Amino acid sequence: AVFFGILSALTGEIPDITAVPISVLGGAGIATASFILIESMKKVSLSISLIIMNLNFIIPVILSAIFLKVPAAPLQLAGMLLSITVIVLLNVTPSAAAIGEKPKKTAILLPLVACIANGMVNFCITVNGNHGSPPMFFFAVMYGSGALGCLAGGFAVHRVRGGKGFPIAKPAFKAALPSIALLGLCNGVCFYTERLLAQGRMNPAALFTTVTCASIALSLVVGF
Repeated sequence: AVFFGILSALTGEIPDITAVPISVLGGAGIATASFILIESMKKVSLSISLIIMNLNFIIPVILSAIFLKVPAAPLQLAGMLLSITVIVLLNVTPSAAAIGEKPKKTAILLPLVACIANGMVNFCITVNGNHGSPPMFFFAVMYGSGALGCLAGGFAVHRVRGGKGFPIAKPAFKAALPSIALLGLCNGVCFYTERLLAQGRMNPAALFTTVTCASIALSLVVGF
């Protein structure tokens, strides 16, 4: 948020107040997706969480078709169906099947909510790209509201569970800082690129299907 705020000031962007609601909605999506995904992994197997979460690219495609009147071509729909099949096959591990994991139906709702929330973030980016408001200002507000949402949610849950003080122990927090910084950098680059491509360069069906498949491919390469 601070990085994009500085870039917004340096590039001379004029803040667009009309972009604040969609920016805050995107930030709420980031906070919700991040928090609920972590909680879902405690109650649902990692493979099931990843399957549901990786299907989030469907959300902005549907919402863009409804609200922005940007339909998907038949060939793009076929590509989306193929991508869904690949995601499911990649994440259904033999070990999970052997264990016979049968999570409660209510537990499945957690990764589903995280999926919808992350899809809403991508839709907000698409709306901003179509609206043409200053991108740096949009991302500064989105990440700022997302950070506040994560902090508020973390402290609230910590208190409800009977905790005191900071939700994360200081040594663990310091150890996690490099990973947090890297995650923020990767998200920033990804979301900013999505915003550039959403501005008349690629329609949502092509954009978010490509981004999802590329991220999965990169994860597999890094994993090996």
